Amino acid sequence: MKTSLAPSTRRKHLSALDRLYDSVQRQRGSDCLDRLIAEADADALEDCLVGFLAQLRNEAAVTNVDKTSTWTSAVSFVSDMLCFSGTSGARAAEIEAKVLRLETLYRQLVPNPETPPLPIRALPPLVIEDLYEVFKTDSPRNPRWCTDRLAVVV
Repeated sequence: MKTSLAPSTRRKHLSALDRLYDSVQRQRGSDCLDRLIAEADADALEDCLVGFLAQLRNEAAVTNVDKTSTWTSAVSFVSDMLCFSGTSGARAAEIEAKVLRLETLYRQLVPNPETPPLPIRALPPLVIEDLYEVFKTDSPRNPRWCTDRLAVVV
């Protein structure tokens, strides 16, 4: 269906789909993704996609590698297959509603959400150097040195 993709992009897409099939097989105990799509079992498909998303999130956290394209390929594949199932009438409307629900549920989710930057735990070197200068006993910036000097002058 994605004939316009470059060969390298197509390989990545197919690799993502292979990972989805493997994930579903591990989750369900059998190679049943095609059957779930053919039956338009939205609840089971949603469970499988949630499991796959969790797997991708764990991998992204460990390897620090962006898994968004894998996730996007998987969701678009399931949606495309449900849309192109060739069903007509009331069943087609039901499938279209399920596809819309799946796309809505997973549109905002990403396998590796950006984490906020860590809080600063140390003062910058420039500030440390400045503090050393203030604390040095013979420094003109040391308040005690300035007070002692004023006492001698007065």
